[in-house]
Amino acid sequence: MKVNDSFCTAVGKEKSDVEGRGHYYIWDLKPEEYAAGEYVCLETEEEVLRAQKTLLFDEKVKTRRGLREFKTYKSPIYDDHHELIGTVGCAIDVTDEKRLMEKLINAAETDTLTKLYNRRSFYKYMNNIREAKEPVSVFYLDLDNFKKINDTYGHEVGDELLCKVARILEAVFKDGICVRFGGDEFVCALEGSKGEAELACYAESFLGELAQLIGDYDNFAGLSASIGVVYTEAIDDVDILLKKSDVAMYEAKNSGKAAYRIAK
Repeated sequence: MKVNDSFCTAVGKEKSDVEGRGHYYIWDLKPEEYAAGEYVCLETEEEVLRAQKTLLFDEKVKTRRGLREFKTYKSPIYDDHHELIGTVGCAIDVTDEKRLMEKLINAAETDTLTKLYNRRSFYKYMNNIREAKEPVSVFYLDLDNFKKINDTYGHEVGDELLCKVARILEAVFKDGICVRFGGDEFVCALEGSKGEAELACYAESFLGELAQLIGDYDNFAGLSASIGVVYTEAIDDVDILLKKSDVAMYEAKNSGKAAYRIAK
């Protein structure tokens, strides 16, 4: 019945071309497109009419600027006899704000260089597993001779190496969480029951992929990794579990590097 200028800007039409027209025409939608998409505009109208009170919705709307996200307040309208005759709505475009919030959350939970998760995310992941009383495996990885490569070829080459290692970790431990714990140390965790043979398979798979990477780049010669592995049916203390995997990693490193140890 009536729209304001901002509404016209969103749909790219004049008031004279909007007022008195139907939903699908106004938003340039076909009924089948609406049904197949994430649109809920018509459903929220019906919900307000049923509830007969003001409601707040998160709506995805097709506009001239593409798909946008709105916070929409909708209220019922009554005539002079208190008969329900329709709704009135006020929508606020929050697309840019939501995207900014997603970026901020992502920045708070990921490592800037490698784009892996950070310590904060690791503890959040592990505490969720602890509360659920689920089994988990932890792989503590340290790159052998990384400092030598950094000192010889510079931090740019070192950063490139860390990013390539991160991609290998994501491929090998794709069902879990991969974390850059600091410097050249990484931690990966996998939820679910795992036997010793399966744990060994993960460690050997990573070491094999890393060896392939090293063979492809002369600058990475001499690099290897030491891995400490620990498995538990239920987490009592995240830090104690992490310490056990760290100790196992140093046992692997002291045994000659390019190896893994599974904590007993």
